[in-house]
Amino acid sequence: MSVYTSLTPEETNYFLRDFDVGHLIRLEEIQDGVVNSNFRVDTSQGQFVLTLTEDPDQGQGLSDTCALLDYLAHKGVPCPRPIVNRVGQMIGQLKGHPALLATRLPGVSPVVPTPKQCRLVGEMLAKIHLFGKDFPKPRPNPMGPTTLQHLLQQLTPVYTDALIVDLLHKEMTHLLQPPQIDLPQGMCHTDLFPDNTLFQGEYLTGVIDFHYASFDRFVHDFAILLNAWGFQAGQPDPIRWRTLWQGYVHYRPLTKNEMFSMSWALRGAALRFALTRLTAQVFPRPGQTVTRKPPQEYLDRLVFYQNHDWQEVLGLFFD
Repeated sequence: MSVYTSLTPEETNYFLRDFDVGHLIRLEEIQDGVVNSNFRVDTSQGQFVLTLTEDPDQGQGLSDTCALLDYLAHKGVPCPRPIVNRVGQMIGQLKGHPALLATRLPGVSPVVPTPKQCRLVGEMLAKIHLFGKDFPKPRPNPMGPTTLQHLLQQLTPVYTDALIVDLLHKEMTHLLQPPQIDLPQGMCHTDLFPDNTLFQGEYLTGVIDFHYASFDRFVHDFAILLNAWGFQAGQPDPIRWRTLWQGYVHYRPLTKNEMFSMSWALRGAALRFALTRLTAQVFPRPGQTVTRKPPQEYLDRLVFYQNHDWQEVLGLFFD
């Protein structure tokens, strides 16, 4: 788990006094997450999640995140709803960090996603894209190509595996040469991993962690989903890919241009998480307890996509 900033019950109760949520009964660190510090907060009036944003970029975009959560919740997306304090604000300050108190949703994150769970999350991502087309406050992707180039520049002089550095540079060159065609865009989640969903059995009860949600190409967001959910033991899982795909296109069919650009999107999505995980490994941030996800699985995805023709792979999944 990741907890960069610890909290005491006294500190939490002091923060809660600005909200009409009662007094603290239980405070528990959440054993998930990589970037922020998250806590389960039980009060005399309900159950909540308290998030301290540790990334300055996320802190700056927190008001946009709150607006998006409120917007999607009104559309019927099962996402956390920010709690407004007594002076009408959603964002507070706690131990020098922007802090957000939000509703806590039921369910647990899947460890080994089932085909039905894959289909449901594919459907939900399509709905988020459809609803997000009309969201009035688009935020640029904080993990776009410029940021990724900066991460690669930081890694290059210090990372000792020359083969991996060469792989990353080749993929960066590929990412910076997008297909010159029209690709639909709108608000995207951009981080929809299994640990950012909640299920009760086979029923999707929550989509969480919208802190990187931003304006991007829908095909890129779908590629993030396929990479995050569609592999098992280092290899693409045909059943998961098929059900993710079927769920998504049931609500939002892909355009011809999106199909044409799928290989570029999958490689770019894999590069993003290979770079961010390597950066976290090489330049660790201090914290009380810090989770660092292994970069190797995303480096392996890059190698897989380099060695396999996209149309051939697609045929294997949908024969």
